Amino acid sequence: MVNRINNTFRRADQIQWANNIEPGQAGYTDYFLPIVADAEAGFGGVLNAFELMKAMIEAGAAAVHFEDQLAAVKKCGHMGGKVLVPTQEAVQKLISAV
Repeated sequence: MVNRINNTFRRADQIQWANNIEPGQAGYTDYFLPIVADAEAGFGGVLNAFELMKAMIEAGAAAVHFEDQLAAVKKCGHMGGKVLVPTQEAVQKLISAV
């Protein structure tokens, strides 16, 4: 998804420059702002987190957000009854993703 977004923004920027719209002019849009990607809880174990992070870097994500909630029972962060993955598991996933 990050790769598709970056490709779309790259093409929009090319069209903008082809139309002689430059920074500071009315109608100019900066299409190359950083993309923060959501990796949920890593979609599996440490190997999945590593491969996911590798793909996100290759796609051009500026940052990746990992969560520590158990995916099967995920709830809004402001609601009660959240189930977190064990701390050691969350730390191992983060280490593998770095």
